[in-house]
Order: sequence, then structure tokens, then C-alpha cells
Amino acid sequence: MRNQQHVTNCATITQFHFIFPKIKSRQKTNQNPFTYRNRKSLWCSLHSQRSLTMLADSLPVPTGGASMIVSWSVAGKNVLVVGGSTAAALRTFFSLEADAYVTVVAPAEHLCSELKTRADKGQISWYDREFQPVDVEGKALVFVTAEDHSLVRKVIVTARQRKVPVNISVSPELSDFWMMSTHRDAALQISVSTSGNGPRLASKVRHRIAAALPPNAGFAVQRISALRQALRNADPAPESSGRRMAFINTITDSWSLDRLAELNETDIKKLIEVYHSGKVDDVFAALDARAGVLRFVSAGPGEIDALTVGAHRAITEADLVIASADVSKDITSIVSGELRALQKDVKGDHLVQAVLSAALPALKRGLAVVRLFSESAISADPEVKAFAQNKHRPIIVPGLSINSVKKETQTVAPSSAPVSLAAPAVEVQPLEKKKEIILEVVHDTVPTPTTTKGRLERLAYTYQSQPRLLDGSAVVSSIAYYLSRFSYILKAHPKEYAGQRMEMLASKHIKNAFNSETQVLILDSRTGAGSVVHGTLSAGALASSVGTSESVAAMIPALHQVAAARLPGVFHIASHALSENLVVSPSNADVLSAAHTGTALLSSATVQEAHDLSILAHVSAVLSSLPVLHFFDGSRLSREVGNVRVASKESISSIGSLISSIAPGDKKSFLEAFEEVGHILSSAFGKRYAPFEYVGRRDAEHVVVAMGASTGLAEIAVKKLTAEGQRVGLLKIRLYRPWSVQHFLGAVPPTVKRISVLEDNATRGSHGPLFLDVTGAFYSGVWPWQIPFITKSRFAPGIGSFHPVGIEALLQNLQSSYPSFDFIIKVDDRYLFANDDAVFSKSKAQYILWDAAHEDTTAVADTIVAQANVDIGEDAQVQKFVAQDGVRVLPIAATHLRVSNVRITAPHLIRFADYVGVHHVGVLADVNVAVAMKKGAILLVNAPWKTTAEVEKEIPPSTRAELARKHIKLYVIDAHAVARDYTVFMGKPSEYVNLILEGVFFKLTDNHNGVLALEQKVANSGVNFNVIRTKISALRRALSIVQAIKIPHHWMYESSIHELASTAANTLPLDKVAEPTDSEDVVTKVMKNYNGAIPYVFKEAFGLIKELRPDVEDSYQVTLTENVRLTPDAYDRNVFHMEMDTTGTGLRYEIGEALGVHGHNDPVEVARFLKAYGIDGDEVVYYERPGVGTEIRTVSQVFTQIVDLFGQPGKKFYQFLAAQATDLKEREYLNTVVSADGTDELRRLQEEEFVNHGDLLLRTKSARPSVHELIQQIPAIKPRHYSIASSMNMHPNSVHLLVVLVDWKTSTGETRMGQCTRYLSTLKVGSKLAVSIKPSVMKLPPSPTQPIIMAGLGTGMAPFRAFIEERAYQRAQGIEVGPIILYFGSRHRAMEYLYGEELDAYAADGLLTHLRLAFSRDQKEKVYIQHKIEEDANLLAEYILDREGAFYLCGPTWPVPDVRDALVKAFKGRGISEALGLEMLETLKEEERYVLEVY
Repeated sequence: MRNQQHVTNCATITQFHFIFPKIKSRQKTNQNPFTYRNRKSLWCSLHSQRSLTMLADSLPVPTGGASMIVSWSVAGKNVLVVGGSTAAALRTFFSLEADAYVTVVAPAEHLCSELKTRADKGQISWYDREFQPVDVEGKALVFVTAEDHSLVRKVIVTARQRKVPVNISVSPELSDFWMMSTHRDAALQISVSTSGNGPRLASKVRHRIAAALPPNAGFAVQRISALRQALRNADPAPESSGRRMAFINTITDSWSLDRLAELNETDIKKLIEVYHSGKVDDVFAALDARAGVLRFVSAGPGEIDALTVGAHRAITEADLVIASADVSKDITSIVSGELRALQKDVKGDHLVQAVLSAALPALKRGLAVVRLFSESAISADPEVKAFAQNKHRPIIVPGLSINSVKKETQTVAPSSAPVSLAAPAVEVQPLEKKKEIILEVVHDTVPTPTTTKGRLERLAYTYQSQPRLLDGSAVVSSIAYYLSRFSYILKAHPKEYAGQRMEMLASKHIKNAFNSETQVLILDSRTGAGSVVHGTLSAGALASSVGTSESVAAMIPALHQVAAARLPGVFHIASHALSENLVVSPSNADVLSAAHTGTALLSSATVQEAHDLSILAHVSAVLSSLPVLHFFDGSRLSREVGNVRVASKESISSIGSLISSIAPGDKKSFLEAFEEVGHILSSAFGKRYAPFEYVGRRDAEHVVVAMGASTGLAEIAVKKLTAEGQRVGLLKIRLYRPWSVQHFLGAVPPTVKRISVLEDNATRGSHGPLFLDVTGAFYSGVWPWQIPFITKSRFAPGIGSFHPVGIEALLQNLQSSYPSFDFIIKVDDRYLFANDDAVFSKSKAQYILWDAAHEDTTAVADTIVAQANVDIGEDAQVQKFVAQDGVRVLPIAATHLRVSNVRITAPHLIRFADYVGVHHVGVLADVNVAVAMKKGAILLVNAPWKTTAEVEKEIPPSTRAELARKHIKLYVIDAHAVARDYTVFMGKPSEYVNLILEGVFFKLTDNHNGVLALEQKVANSGVNFNVIRTKISALRRALSIVQAIKIPHHWMYESSIHELASTAANTLPLDKVAEPTDSEDVVTKVMKNYNGAIPYVFKEAFGLIKELRPDVEDSYQVTLTENVRLTPDAYDRNVFHMEMDTTGTGLRYEIGEALGVHGHNDPVEVARFLKAYGIDGDEVVYYERPGVGTEIRTVSQVFTQIVDLFGQPGKKFYQFLAAQATDLKEREYLNTVVSADGTDELRRLQEEEFVNHGDLLLRTKSARPSVHELIQQIPAIKPRHYSIASSMNMHPNSVHLLVVLVDWKTSTGETRMGQCTRYLSTLKVGSKLAVSIKPSVMKLPPSPTQPIIMAGLGTGMAPFRAFIEERAYQRAQGIEVGPIILYFGSRHRAMEYLYGEELDAYAADGLLTHLRLAFSRDQKEKVYIQHKIEEDANLLAEYILDREGAFYLCGPTWPVPDVRDALVKAFKGRGISEALGLEMLETLKEEERYVLEVY
């Protein structure tokens, strides 16, 4: 690899040994040398022949026919691409990835859309012409993708003459190098070469290699690179190169990729110290002070159930397991770390040596190592001695069940080495699966199983999962879709209903587990709905349904029929209770009404359980020929987004194959089926699902029996109390029907004295069904011990008391001398606050974001979640739950976010938040947001407050008191004001508000990376460059003005009679009631063509007046006299100058005013729309408008000149179209888009696809509003305003404009243009335009002698041309004029020096006293107008402060902060402080001497 540094890019290399002499001679001139650096590289393959001269017979003999693979650094160098095809686009992308500058030469008609987009964004330089020899000058590489052989030959000859390597895509044999299939993972790149002969085969091989790569490989390379660079800096001597490499090799050979990827700066510093000390053996001790743990474990008889808990835990939690060859696969299947299986034929000393070589490096690194033996007992005396000699003492862990522990431990062979014996554990705990499974097992070939059990075992063995962030409803809907051929959505609520993800999968035509598309239908939740499912199942099809509690009652008759017929349908139900106030709370009452239908009832309590049990439900249903009702919490779990490992596509297919292969002879009872499937798939899920699961002490005296949503809370409470020494437990009911008394009592500790049955509903009165089942079980005669005292309990309505401390209170009641028989769990806010931190102490952070439900700010939480995944990495655990309160004038949404690096088990609202963001100030009037905050937490309020006095007026007393008592850090930001400042002329304020709130969150939580990521996200958004700069400027401005408000001490003593709520009520999501708006009636009437001609024949009778836009007041009809493009045709920006004749129109304008142009739609696009829509464009329309009169136009004219057909539709138009749609799916889609749930989809349509009225009408095929309705619903084309670029004194009968054509690419690759700039750019001389005048703040100072300082970017030059012309006119009249400074900025002088000749002439004449030009891309360092302004600091201070000059800025928003800072800096030269300088600018703004017109 060292020689690689000296390879140069040269012409065709015919002999291997010719490379190096040429390189050495070239290196002095520094002409494009190959370098090997730790950076992105463009992978190439240099051709070589078989003519290497052998220096000695002992050298390896080259076989020839290969290619030499090198990594070529082209960062900062120039690459030429000749051609515009997709192949050219691919080579361009690879070059940009390697940080090269790319030049593309291709005629416009041959340029593909991807290259056009990159050219538009300025990522590449593009020349719209054929190749010329001069193009090769200064290039490091040349790619040719053109197919013209004469052109290819011309490029090759030119490149060879200039000794520049060239790649010919159509003729690999003529290439100096080849492109190679590349896999990239961070700093790691892997390529496969076929010497240009089989690129697709190379890609296939590369995919195989990439799939086999372990995770974190790329990050490991990145961190090793950092260590290598640190070593170079610490020991730069050339003679130390070998020592440095040896040190690196020691680390990379011994450490896992995961450990290498975790290297941080502190680790690197420690390693540098080890390197200097020369003690390489201390490498591991430097970073891992902990000692490794060695356990010897017996596998027992080879069955998982027979293992002791201690053995099970040792095997599952070990970092490395070294297994004997005869250990059963059942046992090795639960290994979650690295597994190494010993060969059968390795014995004696070779066996000991193999074990030591595997174990000692891991133990040295502080890892947990298990030596796993077969059931024949641990006869490992030689191994024990060998480990003892290496100072490692093994711990012997018995592997057999508790009844065999004594016998097993007695069979341990005696050893002279010291050993310790681990006591077998007796507490049963759920199995936890680790994050990664890396198997290095030598297994015999597994034959294809022929039985259902064998197929299940095969599935468990091959099962793979992948991490996702999903809510419970989405997880369940996905499994129902994949494992069914027909699936029904039982819809009970129009806005939010279970099964919405199923609709999405169906709309994308995703294949299910049976390689077909699942048929998804929506049914109303009413009587008879279940009959459709029954009919589908009766026909022999696999069917499922997804619904909510409201749909269960309507399905009871069908459930009876399906169960009686033993049809394997699966019904997934989001279970909840709905109060008369539409508050949603946990409840199983409706679901339990199906307990006597013969249907199996299965309960899940977490998002992961919902996924796993959905699979178990579908498999068990088919295996038992019995329907299953799988229910989960619909009040929280269905909407709680969390980390879940979902089955991979391959595993889903395997499950489908398993279901399809179940034969009638395999059938068994549901209880047997569920137990068998749950047991076998436990290794796949990392947890064994049983009908009843116990958590807690096995000698517990007080036990809670729970089912559904409350089990998660109860488990948290029980584990906490158990750790404190209390003898308590929890029995979770997983399978409620069929009810097994034996299984239930078998899970209850025999020591139990009192039991509380927790029902998840708020029903008073009679005993609940679960209480009766539990009581009946104990009195069935099966329980051999004393029957415990059984009580019942339930939660108070709502979700406020749904918290683990409520379960603690329940257990305290159960342990009291006189426990309440009917205990109601209701927890006070203060008690919650005092205990919540202990419940969730492992959380890294807890946040609550309060929003108005109808606003887009709810999306801020998604950005926080995305950044958390980046910050924490693969260990990131996230939980997001949105509690909506829609039953109020201002519907609100409280987003509860938990972020951690350990698994989150907290199914309750946050009561101890680190950060609370109030994004809508109206929330504070109804909610005391401080109650759920911990002491010293951060509160951000989006409000226009600046002082403590203002805050005191707006925040209620009870909230103020809470803020003071908890020492809350209060900050305010007026995000809406900042957004308005930066979107005066362009952009949507809501986008900026979200961006600002996200940025402020990251700033206040000290997440600098989050702020940088936001800026990067904006930069990569693909929108106009000016928009990017504007957004980033708005973000930075907001971050600079976030204000801390000091909370007065006296607030602590505030009191309020009116106590505010502390949580959102968690209602069904409801839309804000729309306020009525007044709209004028537009009356239209479509007539036959000849009827429309009558008014034209009898003009006088009808009083016909011919005007373009009679509806526009104070409009003028002008004539175009000049339309000239100012930028070169090959330039990517079309800037043009227009002149219009105003003679006889009465139009007059003042300096600085804007011209409103009433543009037209593209007639070609209009005709295409009318044809597709089915409208005759020649039909005539009477167009009556109040106050305007009657207009007569053709339909084509109306849609071209009046109706904003290609403008973006608002929510009202979506609602109007939804009412017109006859197709149910289209109607539901349109209604969803305008709902709170459709915010993301609406944003995508508006900001990525840029869908217009015409697009939406053509997409919604079932809605065909009439012309009359379209004219009423689609708004009229609004005028676009452009600064006038002329002085009327200089041009009394003409008005001039300076315009740039606005165009962009949508996310679908379609090119769109600005409606008015497209119209203006295509106008021919002589065309008529409808225009109007709009006043502006751009006005000259009152006195001609006052200096004017103008800063214009691009077309922002327009008003300043008018200024200069007006001063020129004044001077021509003999009037004394003051100094004029012009700062003009654009990208290239040769391309975009607008009105350059005029400006140079004015400067030469002395009128323009100072002409400062900033062309940002004409030199290596970018220069902007603010830099020029800083250079003139003294001059500006004189003109503005001493001579009362005026400063003007026109152009995009992004330079505003920099220009402002430059002016303040100029004032500092006069001894003015920064704060006073800012105040002076505000004063100048009020005096109209600091004027900004930005967009």
C-alpha cells in the first residue's frame, strides 16, 4: 500500500513495471498523483497486462488477466463527464461523492433530468454544447458516456495527448480504468472488479459481501482512521511507520468491530499513552478496567425448559459462548452474543488450546465468557487448570432444573484448581434478547422439516428481525395485512381508526406472506359487519379484521358463528372506553363481552408484544382451527410510537409458508397450539409467551392479577417494591380464553395470602368477569393450599391516575390490616411528582411539547426523535405518545417524549419532564404545564414576551407559583414573528416556525449537533438556494434572540381559586371548528358557441367593453416593446429585461414602486388539462361578478386568464373535492389530508410534489365538478409584483422590469416554473399585459444631496437602476446630487453582471461615486456584498451618521443579518457599542433611512 502513494494517473498502461518511473518523474510537477488518504475515494480499476519481469525465481508468478485496484483521491480536483445520459449521471454522482469538481459537456436535448437538477442547484458546471479539446485541460479524469464513435475517438485522442486517464462506458477495452461496483458504509468502501467484463456480476458479488458484513464496520474504520492520525501526530518520525502499523494491527486483530466503533477521544488518548509506554499487552487494560467473567455451564438434557434460571441467564447474557460440539441446537438458539462451536474431532490438548485461544482475548477485554458443556456433566479438569494458570477462576453454574441441582452439582469432576459454585436461581424472569446476534456456528446441514413442529423450529432458527419506530396500531395492522389474504377495517371514527397502515400497504401494492396483494376493505362498525368476515372465512380464505372496542358488540353474532364452524379468523381490537365527553381511557369491558362466544382471547401490553402476539395469534388460529380475538390498549398503546423489532420480509414469507403447510392432521387445541408456538418461537422473539406469566418473588404474599394495559404499570411497581424487599408479585394474564384453571393456579406462588384483581375499566357495581374467573379458579378444588383473600380494584376514569405509583398504592392497601375490597386507584399530582423520578430514573431525558392540535408544530417532535437516533446511535430507545384534548375551543395536543439508551418500560404520562415546550401560548390559559416538570427543568414558551412583567400578565397564578417553587428556567421566543420577518415575499411561515422551535430546543438542551443537523437538512432540501440561505438565517437569528426570563421569588406564594388541569384529557382527535368566511358569489353559465357570439355582434346593445381584467381595480393595459435576456443562453439562470409602453394608459409610477403583473396560465398546459378533464375549451362562459358586471369568455380563456388552475389548493378545495368524490378511498384520502393526521401528507403534496388544482382534479377521478363549480371554488390568479427598474422622469412613456425565470424540480422529477415569470419570459413584442401599481417602502431621501447606499443581489438591482436614473435626471436638470454607493452581488461577472455597461458608464461619469462589485464564485474564496460593506466601514459611518444618508437592501433574505452586523461594526468605529448600534438601526428604519425589501 505504501507504493500506492506514488501511482499517477497516466495514459494506457501496457506494462506493469512502467508505472513507477513515470510516477516519480511526475510527482515533482504535482500533476494529479494518486494518493491514499482517509477520505472519500472514487474507486477505479487500472488495466494491466501480463509482462512483469521476474527478479527471482522465488517471487510469486503472476497469472495475468487481472486489474490493479487502487483508491484514487480526486477531492478538490476536476473531473470531466462527456455525455448527458443516466450513465453520465451515475459517474457524476460517484465523483461528487469523492468531493471532486465535475464539469459536464452535453447538448441540452441529451441531458437527463438528474444532471439538469444538479446543474440547476449549482452542484456541477454544465456546458450546453458538443465536446471541445479545451475541455480536457486541467482535468484529473475523463468519463465518456456518449455513443457517437467519432466523438468517443476524439475524446480518447485528446485525453491521451494530455496524458489524462479516460473511461469509455461503451468500450471498456479502450478504457484506462473502469468503474467498479461499490458498497459504502461510512468510511468503508468495498469494490469488486471483473476487469470491465461483468459489471452486473460484480454488483451481485458485492451485494453478497455487503450482506455478510457485520454492523458498525464502517464506523470501526472511521475510528481506526482517527487513531491512526493521532498516532502520526504523536510519533511523526518516518522510521516509526512500522511500529505504528504493528500497534494498529494488534488492536484491529483482537478487538470486535463493535468495540472499535465505540472508540472515543478519551480512549484514543489512553491508547497513545500505551503506545509510548511500549507495553502493548496493556492495550486492553487501558480501556477496560473491568475483569472478564468466566462461567462453566452445563446444558443439561438439551431442553430450554430444563435449564435453571441462572444457567439461562448466563447463556443469554454472555458476550461469548464456547460450546461443545454435542450441545443441542435448542440451547445454542438462545445465545444472543457471539457463539463459537467446537469441532467434534478436536480433543485433548488441542481442545484446551482451542478454548483458551478463543476465551483469553475476550476475558482480557473484560467480556463475559461461557464455556458451555453438554448434559454429560462438566468434566473439564484440564480446562479449569489451564484457565487457573492464566489467572482466571471459573464459576460453575448448574444447568439442570431445580429438582436436579443437587445431583448435578455432585457430578462435577473434582479439580485441583480453585472454582466457585453458583447457587441456582429460583426467581422466574422474562427473557431479554440482546440487540445483536452474531452466529459463528459450525452446524451440519439442516434437512427440510416435514412436520409442523419441525417447520416451527426451522422458523425459530432462521427468524430475523429489524428495528423500527412504530405505534401499536401500525404494528398490528402490518401483521394482519401480511398474514391474511383478506383484511377488513372496522371503522368507528372518521379521523383516527385502527387499520390505517393497512390502507397504506394496500395502496402501495405491497405483497403479503403468500406473494399476493391482500384485499383490504373498510366496513362501518354496525350490526352485520362481522358477517362479511364470516363469509370470507367460510369460503376458505385467510381473513382478519382490525377495529376498536366499538366494533365488538356488532360482531358478537358473527364471532359465535365463526367459532362454532372452527374457522381460523383473527380479530385485532384496540380496546378502550369512551366517555360521554369523548375521553378515551383503558378498558377491556367491551372485549370481554366476547368471552362466551368460543373465540380465543389474547392480550398484549406493549408495542413489541403487540407485534409478537399478532404473529402467534395468526399461527395458532390456523393450527387450532379456532378464531382469535387479539386485543391491545386503544387509549395509549395504539398511538404510542416506540422501538420494536419487526419480522423481516424473509421471516414473514417463512411464516406464510408455515401457515400454508399446516395439515388437518396437525390440528390441536388452541391452548396446546399457543403453548407450542410460544415455546418454540421464544428464541426468535427473545421472550417466551405463556398463557399466564408471573413476575416477582416466588414467596410473595400479596399478588396483583392484571390483564392488558395495566400489566406494564404493575410490573414496574412490583419490581421496584421487590427490590426494596417486599414480598409482592404480579400475575399477567396473556390468554384469557380459553381459561385454564390449571395453568392459572400453577403460576400463582403457593405462599400468597391476598390477591387484588385489577380490572381495566371503571364500571361500578357487580363483579367483573376477570374477578369471577380468578375467584372460581381458587374454589375449583385444584388449589391445594389455603385460599387467599381476594379483592378487586380498578382505575379512576381517564389516564391521569394510570401510573405505576397507583399500583404501589394498591399493594399498600392490600398489605394493610383492613384492605379495601373495592379499591379505586386515583393518584394525586403531588404524589406523582414525588415518585415519578424513581420510576423512570434510567431515562436519559423526558420532554413534553404542547401544541395547538390544528397547527403544524406537532411535527417538531418527529425531528427530535430523528436526532435522538443519530445522537445515541443503535442503542437509541424512543417513546412518543400524543395525548389530544379535542373537546375545547382550542384543541390541544401534548406530545410526551422519552429518549434513552436503555429499553424504555414506562406506559404512562410523563410527570417529571426535563424540558417542556409550549408552542401555542393559548395552552397556558387552560393547563398548568409546570406540574409535570422536575426541579430546575427548562420551559420554553412561543410568545411575544420580552419582560417579566409581560409574562406575569399572561401566565395564571397557579402556574407561576409552580414555576417558582421548582426553580424552572423560563425562556421565550417569538417564532411566529421571526418567521414573518423572513417570509414577507416568499415561503410559508409554518415551515420557519417549526424550524425555529426545533433549533431552540436543541440549543436549550445543549445539543449543538442537533442545530448543525437542522442546517444540513435545510441545505439538502433541494429548494432554491435563496430559500436555503433565508431559512438558515432565520434559524440563526432566532437562536440569537432566545430570551431568558427571570422568575421572581414572590411568584412562589401566588394562589389561585381556579385550579388548572395538568394533563391533556386524551380525547378522540377532533378538528378545530372553522370560522365562517365571507365570499362573493360568482355566477357562471356555460352556453353553446353561437349564443356566446351574440354580444359581439350587437356590441352597442350589450355595452361590450374589451378589457383583459375588468375585475381588477386601477389596472392598466400596456404593450410590450422589448423583452431581452441579459444572461448567456448557456447560463442556468434566465434573467431578462422588459420594457412596456404606457402611452395613453394613464399609468404613472413613483421611484421605488412595484408593478403588479396579472399573468396567464400556459395555454398549452390548460388545453392538455381540459382535454384530460373532458371539457370543451371552445364553449362560451357568461362570467358574472358582483360590482364588475358580465364577462364573456371561452372556457379556455377563463382557465388561462382568470382561474388560478396551476396554483396550490388550500384545505377548502380538498374538502370541496372530497364532498364531490364518489370513490370511498379517494374521499377518505382527501379528508385525511386536511385533518390533523394528514399534516405530513399535505406538507409533502405542497412542498415536495407541488400539487396544483389541475393535478388534484385529474388525480381524483371520481370527482368531476362542473365548470361553474370550478370557477366558484378555484381562486382567481393573483398579481405578482416586481420592483420597477426605471425612472418615469427618464422614461415618461415606458416602464421597465428586471425578472428572473423561477423554475424547480418536484420530488417526482417534474420541472415546474413560476406562473408569472414563465408568462413574462414567453411574451412577444406587441403583446398586451394587464398591470397595476403597488406602493413600496423603497423611496429616495427627501433631499437630492443626501447620500444613498444601495445593496442589491441579482434582480434586487431593479429598484436601484431606477434610483440611479432618477439621480441622473436630477443632475441633468442642474440639481446638485449627493454621493451614490452601489454594492452589487451575483455569482459570475461574465454571466450575471446585470446592467453592467450602464453601471460602468455611470461610474466613469462620476454619478455613481462608488461601485462595489462582489461576484461570489469568480475566485476561490467566496466574496459577498457584506464583505465589501465591511471594507467601507469608515465611509458608511460618515455617509449615514454625519450626512444623513440612507441605506437600502434589495434581494433575498439570507444576507440581512450579515449586512446588519457589518453596519453595526461600522458604527463601532465611532465608539458606538453594539447594543446602541442596533438601536440606531431601528431608529433609521423608522426614519426610512434603513430600508429592506427582501424575499
